[in-house]
Amino acid sequence: MVKQQTPPKRKTKKPQKGLIMKSKPATRVPLLRELGIVGYDTLESIIVAALATEFPLLLIGPHGTAKSLLLNWLAEALQLQHRHYNAAMINFDDLVGFPFPNETRTSLEYIPTRGSIWGAQSIFIDEISRTRIDMQNRLFPIVHEKVIQGIPLPDLKFRWAA
Repeated sequence: MVKQQTPPKRKTKKPQKGLIMKSKPATRVPLLRELGIVGYDTLESIIVAALATEFPLLLIGPHGTAKSLLLNWLAEALQLQHRHYNAAMINFDDLVGFPFPNETRTSLEYIPTRGSIWGAQSIFIDEISRTRIDMQNRLFPIVHEKVIQGIPLPDLKFRWAA
């Protein structure tokens, strides 16, 4: 006759009273990785600070490092009214629309276009290092003062360049 063996009982440790079980801290997934952008982990705090303070942000890096992609995706993720301008090819009319005299012919008004800056919450000036000198002087007050031709841009919060 064959005797059936029963498995030995395992000793389990019971937690002691008053002992706190420690768990590993949750690791935070970087915000930019959640947007599908990798390689900017070290700059994330700078980018988030620029978003929080609404200070201008300039990204500098080699061609092909997804600077434009990052800034356009940020605008999309934040659901902003966004404009992307190529500084090497931009003309002033692209920013303001078409000028025309007011009814009394004492000043100019502008007919906005889909690409004009009016109503934009964020702008991205791409290829800023290739901007013509005359446009550099026109872009400066937009980036630093949020005005164009002395006219305030109240909706404009974020000014980014690469």
